Amino acid sequence: MFTFCEILVLRINEIYNVNLEMRVKLRSDLRMTDLFRVASVSILVTSMAVLIGMSGFENEGCVADHFNENSICKSCRDFVNPLCSSCTDRFSCDTCDPGFYPIDQSCLDCKAKDPNCLACDSQGCSRCQGNMFISAGQCTSCFELDGCRPGKCSDENGCSECLPGYYLDDGKCKICSLALSGCKQCRNSDVCTMCASEFLTIESGRCICRRGEKNQAMNLDTGACECNEGFYMTETGCQTCDYMIPGC
Repeated sequence: MFTFCEILVLRINEIYNVNLEMRVKLRSDLRMTDLFRVASVSILVTSMAVLIGMSGFENEGCVADHFNENSICKSCRDFVNPLCSSCTDRFSCDTCDPGFYPIDQSCLDCKAKDPNCLACDSQGCSRCQGNMFISAGQCTSCFELDGCRPGKCSDENGCSECLPGYYLDDGKCKICSLALSGCKQCRNSDVCTMCASEFLTIESGRCICRRGEKNQAMNLDTGACECNEGFYMTETGCQTCDYMIPGC
């Protein structure tokens, strides 16, 4: 049997040990919480540093209309051209103000290329004034087109369908015979569908000479049939001017 004093001592010791375990556990929990907070802050700071570093690397720490030269940001407008809106050094402009296009250190007026051009680059016009479309870098109107089927031209995209004897190329209609010798109708600049003369035949999309016909020969470079000098292609073969126009 324990005496009262012994029981009291044991009880006090039990309470102390429980409190000690709780303090140790509490400190451990606080330590884990603190470590989690430190880790979170470290990740956030590192991410921000990486983003700032990437942004600085993209333009070497300078704003868009400046370039880095010997760790000093200099203005494209002051050191390259007053109309230059972006550059990487003082020797050339990358982008000019709207209505101008860059060539080396110069910003040239788009209207000098085409009076109807509102925006352009070194390849040509990229935006035209109203009622005009872009074809091969130039502003073109439906009223200026030849060979476009009536009602098949729009101010946004140009011609969508050509008349027989023409083929569609970037919103314009071009003559088949200028692209393919002896061709009357074609699908495009490489494929003829009808020759200008019955004395020609189509092979691999081109009009070639029929064997045995006079005053014509095959072009060895293109494979097309061509009339000899002084003769011209007609529906009845290669003929002289006098045959086509008496007294010529």
